[in-house]
Amino acid sequence: MSNTAPVILQVLPALHGGGVERSTIEMTQAIARAGGIPLVASAGGRLVRAIERAGGEHVMLPLSSKNPWRIWRNAGKLAALIRERQVRIVHARSRAPAWSAWLACRRTGAIFVTTCHGIYGESVPFKHVYNRVMARGARVIANSAYMARHIVDRYGIPPERLRVIPRGLDPTVFDPDGVAPDRMARLAQGWRLPDGVPTIMLPGRISALKGQDVVLRALAQMRHKEAVCARGSNT
Repeated sequence: MSNTAPVILQVLPALHGGGVERSTIEMTQAIARAGGIPLVASAGGRLVRAIERAGGEHVMLPLSSKNPWRIWRNAGKLAALIRERQVRIVHARSRAPAWSAWLACRRTGAIFVTTCHGIYGESVPFKHVYNRVMARGARVIANSAYMARHIVDRYGIPPERLRVIPRGLDPTVFDPDGVAPDRMARLAQGWRLPDGVPTIMLPGRISALKGQDVVLRALAQMRHKEAVCARGSNT
């Protein structure tokens, strides 16, 4: 490839909000800072601007679709993008985009890498085959030791292809001293928080894995302490 700077393409369904999306933004910023060229392909969303602010370029593709015909067509579009932009690595973060990316990498010779962000359900038999694409990467990234053990046990990949990279965070983003008082007032008003009452914050989507039920059970036991609980976006 003629580019001296590596071109790295991340693929995910959309950019509306969530942990996968936040990881994509952070990786985009890291690639740009390291001198690479970050591309992101998705069906779009409100965080496209965040990708651009992080130094990346967004390519609009209907990668959120699980329709087999659409996945096949997306593979062709990704292959064309890989050839046009001389993409060296394709990093897939979700199953439907991963299938398109895997097919595109087979056609072009680009390196296919995946990150497993969570446990995938297998309520019907074909789901195991569908999920297995996330274990096909030349490198498979797990976001925790627990996730790594699950990948090895469920999909039998050799340990040398597996990497554990726990999710990090920038503590300055969560520094209370860095939050303007007027912003806190707007949030409190928008969330209808009462004055003078402690607020328990649980960022993240509503899911059994996120533990909202644990928080509610804990609140029920706080008979001698008044508090409110708020769920906020982690984006």
